[in-house]
Amino acid sequence: AITHMAASHKTAGPDRSYPTLRGHPALLEHGDSLEIDDCIRSATPDHGIELVVPPDYESLLVTAPLAYYLQATVRTIDDCRRTAASSDPGRPRLRLVDRGTDVILSPMPELERDVGRLLRKTFFLDCLVRNAGPYGTTLAECSLLEHLELDADTLYDASPQDRLAAYLDVSFAAIKHRLPEWHLSTYVTPEYDSVETLPFLLDRLSMIYTPRSSELEGRELVERSLEDFYRGDFGGDWTDQLDAPATVRAATGQVASVDIVKPDLRSGRAHGWLADGVPIDVFKAAPEAYDNRLDYLERASDGISICVVLNDPEMAGEHDRVAEIYRQRSEELTIDLAVEESLETAALARVFEDDHDFVHYIGHCETGGLCCPDGTLAASSLDRCAVQTFFLNACGSFYEGRQLIEKGSVAGAVTFTKVLNDHAIKVGSTFAKLLVHGFSIERAMDLARRRIMMGKDYAVVGDGTHSLTQGDQPPTTATLEQHEVDDSEKRYLLCLDCYSTRAAGAYYFPHTETNEYAYLCGNDSTFTLTRSELVTMLKETDAAVIYDGDVYWSDALWPRFDR
Repeated sequence: AITHMAASHKTAGPDRSYPTLRGHPALLEHGDSLEIDDCIRSATPDHGIELVVPPDYESLLVTAPLAYYLQATVRTIDDCRRTAASSDPGRPRLRLVDRGTDVILSPMPELERDVGRLLRKTFFLDCLVRNAGPYGTTLAECSLLEHLELDADTLYDASPQDRLAAYLDVSFAAIKHRLPEWHLSTYVTPEYDSVETLPFLLDRLSMIYTPRSSELEGRELVERSLEDFYRGDFGGDWTDQLDAPATVRAATGQVASVDIVKPDLRSGRAHGWLADGVPIDVFKAAPEAYDNRLDYLERASDGISICVVLNDPEMAGEHDRVAEIYRQRSEELTIDLAVEESLETAALARVFEDDHDFVHYIGHCETGGLCCPDGTLAASSLDRCAVQTFFLNACGSFYEGRQLIEKGSVAGAVTFTKVLNDHAIKVGSTFAKLLVHGFSIERAMDLARRRIMMGKDYAVVGDGTHSLTQGDQPPTTATLEQHEVDDSEKRYLLCLDCYSTRAAGAYYFPHTETNEYAYLCGNDSTFTLTRSELVTMLKETDAAVIYDGDVYWSDALWPRFDR
């Protein structure tokens, strides 16, 4: 069945590296026998590229992204032994049949490394070679082809086997310093029940790894939170956080506790977890979330429905901030905003059972559920959840969020434990701003939680790659610093970071007066600018800008420098 996932590709050439030319693979269902529609069989290419792997779930899942992208035929080692297709049938390998080439791969667990390198190299070189075609652009990374002595015109017109053979001759060491960090890695339990999630992971071109985790030691959680806080360039206001009143966002009842673990993460910008346990630094995915996403994509809508619920008047600070953010964004997008306060259990249940694209709950959460004036609402008691995405900004809301996914949601933000009210306001307002500007749930939370010193208390459940809104290009993050130079005119260092977990292979074009190049998403671009050049760039760039210990939107920041 994995062989036929590539039937969704719209081309066999290097243009398949464009996200719009791959297509969503056909869905898989459990059954007693293999049944494949004739239309899918006829659309499945046969380029003479084979991936031979052991007949176990672990190896099949790990190699699936490579097989999907190469449009390779997947065969098992047992099958090759029966047909005597190779003189060395005992090892995993990549075969170019017409050329008589066998690339021997390592067995598990080193197979993960070999697959990752092959996929990253092939995908990256396709991104460079495709610029010889009709959809090409002037990529900054293209100069590498000359150093590698690869001719883009020849490779663009080559057969899939010949092109792959040329790529295989390039050592990974020769290009690894230029490779964008892979956008997504998902850790999947290697078992039969995991197979149905495979098309969704391949649609995102996620690497797939076997899950491994260990216990967090001592103060490790605190130390890792602080590392993210300082690395995120939000350290400028750390003294304010230490001096702030430690008002905890918790009710008088018991808050649910979550036993979190430390995952063994491999390379990747974002990480999903489709396995047992609750690790930090990943979004806790669920099979239901992917099915729910398809349901929502089929519901065409001209606008976005957002509901903000304040169920504790002492938390009005966050309520006022996020409501204003959504109102401001409604000037550019069609947003239907509802603001509710002090909802009782029946009314809050209706909010989750009614059709909303996003619900932002501000209040308390106990082991019995979300707190209301007349009791608690357990998400498990809902008949269904028709809310596409959510943020339960309350203490210990993880389990309630998981229930909302099982009841029908796609993704949401939650907390593992008690959180400080001031921290919740910072995370909530930043998350809201990023979410309505097209950032995925995972990316929005990753940036928002770096504003506080205990950011690891926040997490994402469901399909973290999901976005509430979608723009013409992946959302951009910029880091702005004043650059020290000898002359009297100030200079500024602006670093742009544009990437998306759902648009692997896209590119972006920085709008500076002198720049002539586009950059692959996932690769940073850095510019030294005068004040006037900075103003122009901020005007023409739609980005979240990290500056002076805070997050600004570019169109709100440029007036500060326009003097």
